[in-house]
Amino acid sequence: MDWHVGDSADASISSGRAEPMIIVGIYNTGKTRISEYTPTKVPKLGGGRADRYGKFLLNELMPFIQETYRIERGSGRTGIGGSSLGGLVSLYLGLRMPEIFGKIAALSPSVWWNHRVILRFAQASMPEPRPRIWLDIGTREGPRIVDDVEMLRDALMQKGWRLGENLHYQRMEGADHSDHRKDDPEKGGSERANDSHDERPFNGQFHGHDHKARIEDQQEYDFG
Repeated sequence: MDWHVGDSADASISSGRAEPMIIVGIYNTGKTRISEYTPTKVPKLGGGRADRYGKFLLNELMPFIQETYRIERGSGRTGIGGSSLGGLVSLYLGLRMPEIFGKIAALSPSVWWNHRVILRFAQASMPEPRPRIWLDIGTREGPRIVDDVEMLRDALMQKGWRLGENLHYQRMEGADHSDHRKDDPEKGGSERANDSHDERPFNGQFHGHDHKARIEDQQEYDFG
């Protein structure tokens, strides 16, 4: 499914709701994405190569982007995001490397993986500087999945994140895992906290599969 990232980014930038940015869309590897997008190994399912995937981002992809395009470096200008398992790996790497990724977008993250291991990781982590996090879920993804994501939200708040400041949580009624919402550029104004319009480029990376991102709202949540 096409995320329409480019179209949404262009619209947000043109209207002044977001500043210019560079979005790096990384193809997943199909069924083997389970291995790359998960921090731990699970019997029968496999996985556990998220750290190796992180090294690929840091040692190969990011240097290429930095050498090829005019970007401003630093965690305050760099974000990571994705959906489903892509949301899981984005949370894991973002919390593990806050000096690299200052902004995390986790769209319908697979909190369920390995008995909610990401909850335990979040509860044990003390990232400095603390990254800003966008977190969302659709109510038709299943009650257990909604509960999992809200448990993650609560765990982050217990670690010091504050809703409306450095944590945004959005629960979308009637939205499922494949298509959370029909984008409405005028909806959700209270969550749009992008006050910076200094024309500096933003470097973002997105990971996911079979999922239409809530890009317009997410871009405007101070991801500039």
